[in-house]
Amino acid sequence: PGFVKLYVKYADDRFSSDTIDFLYFHATHITEGPFPTCGPIKGGTQIMLKGDAFIEPAFGVAKCVFNGTYYTNATVVNNNTLYCNTPELIMEDEAEAMTYKVYVSLDGENFSDDSVDFNFYDDIEIQDVIPWLGPMIGNTEVKVYASHLDHPHICDISVRFGPIELEQ
Repeated sequence: PGFVKLYVKYADDRFSSDTIDFLYFHATHITEGPFPTCGPIKGGTQIMLKGDAFIEPAFGVAKCVFNGTYYTNATVVNNNTLYCNTPELIMEDEAEAMTYKVYVSLDGENFSDDSVDFNFYDDIEIQDVIPWLGPMIGNTEVKVYASHLDHPHICDISVRFGPIELEQ
């Protein structure tokens, strides 16, 4: 893998004096992920993928591809790790698939042979919290009422009070 000079051959044994760089790269494989495995349909969830032969040939070229229809920029951290954000889904009706195959493309045209599943869920809308206040020392039992908490693809639910995050 790497850059080579590309020439144009003409006649029987003549080559152009002008060249351009061409990049060869190994096939990309996804081995783990995504982390996290789910996020809202509004998009913007940063996911991490683990794999082999990740490279970033030029700024903004590497992509995560969702179901072959949504492309988002990927940030290649090293040969085995990359990050990308999930796209916002345009949902036509409730029956559309909420599990999308995620592929990696290093050039926008060739895709990894393997994929991983990412699950989208409807946006959570907080309707009420009871009680709505509590002492700084904590230990206040709080009930949060929100829509879509029972969506089958939702994962990793937690509640954040300012900078403090609590697991369910």
